[in-house]
Amino acid sequence: MNSAITILLTILVFGVIIMIHELGHFIVAKLCGVRVLEFSMGMGPAIFTHQKKSEEMELDPETGTMMPVNRNTKYSVRILPIGGYVSMEGEDSASKDERAFCNKPIWKRFLIVVAGAVMNLLLGFLILVGAVSTMEHVPTKQIASFQENAASQAAGLAVGDEILKVNGHSTLTYDDVITEILSDDDGTVDFQIKRDGTVQNIEKVTFYTEITDSKRELDIDFKLLAVENSVGGTLSYSAGRAVSLGKLVWVSLGDLVTGKVGFDQLSGPVGVGEALGQAASISVMNLLILIAFLTINVGIFNLLPIPALDGGRLIFILIEAIFRKPVPAKYEGLIHAVGLLFLFGLMIIVTLKDIIRLF
Repeated sequence: MNSAITILLTILVFGVIIMIHELGHFIVAKLCGVRVLEFSMGMGPAIFTHQKKSEEMELDPETGTMMPVNRNTKYSVRILPIGGYVSMEGEDSASKDERAFCNKPIWKRFLIVVAGAVMNLLLGFLILVGAVSTMEHVPTKQIASFQENAASQAAGLAVGDEILKVNGHSTLTYDDVITEILSDDDGTVDFQIKRDGTVQNIEKVTFYTEITDSKRELDIDFKLLAVENSVGGTLSYSAGRAVSLGKLVWVSLGDLVTGKVGFDQLSGPVGVGEALGQAASISVMNLLILIAFLTINVGIFNLLPIPALDGGRLIFILIEAIFRKPVPAKYEGLIHAVGLLFLFGLMIIVTLKDIIRLF
């Protein structure tokens, strides 16, 4: 795909994902009666702003006179289409305004903070629904046929078996079955299946493997059944696939923490842009599934208990709920600032690594 188109596609995808995230915060903040100072589409200098006029008056402590003040939400469009933000009264500092974020009940603040991630997860599901609805047939976890002299059939698997678990890991969709088998270390796999209404374990199913270019290729010697698509099938498969993608995010994070996956395999915007270009060049379906994975990834990542992320803010809200006393705003703000610097630093390092790899 053309480099310019890939860049535009990457900006558009990230812009929509971040905008949807911020829209979640904005909608729930408004519903909870929080004073939203600004809702911005994009970053950088504003090219368009709108703010409903207000007739409110406030005493100016310096002059002792009443001055007009406008506390209505400012809506702005900014020059760089790379996301957006929501600014709320009392979000990062103390405020006497009864509509300030900091003065709202804990449960309302919790809903506002978590709303961004929920919107990302919902967007991922809806994208999958759109993609799956175009399919004539939906794959299942039921075995349809075997290759000739299939080792898996000889080990005990049979046509009609529904695969429930692979190596102890639950499978929600066809994709889970394939992913779990291919990620096996030695090619010997344990299955839990449902046959004629009863659950059975078929252990030590050994698949044929071949080593090529220092990579192990495993031959899955059976095919899974695909059924005619329907509204129910679309919703069911899309929901299962969304959960599977979310699980993949957690597994990837776990592999990164444990060292199973190296830091060199971590990708930033440049690496993601390259992947988007490759997916788009293959098919629209591949592109949509990757976008769904990205928005689900953003939603889950934002819930991690890292300062500056929504998950970090949730930790402070939970601390307040447990101890009945909030952490002083200046200390919470400092911790979030440090977390933000760490995330920016990590992003810069990963982006530079991606650029170096390209050349």
